[in-house]
Amino acid sequence: MALAAYDPYEAPKLYKKLGEIKRHPILDDYLSSHPYGQKRAEILANSPIMIEAYAVYRELKRRS
Repeated sequence: MALAAYDPYEAPKLYKKLGEIKRHPILDDYLSSHPYGQKRAEILANSPIMIEAYAVYRELKRRS
């Protein structure tokens, strides 16, 4: 994500929003193989890899 110039700190926000969506048949396949949105947001927000990903993102932004 960071290498594609997306702010990694936006990912937890996205998954938090997904977690707020009521169950819908379109999401069933996705949710069956991925952690629930709220849980995924918590995992990402508290992951040490986020610091590293943000450093990559920041460096790419600095270069552009």
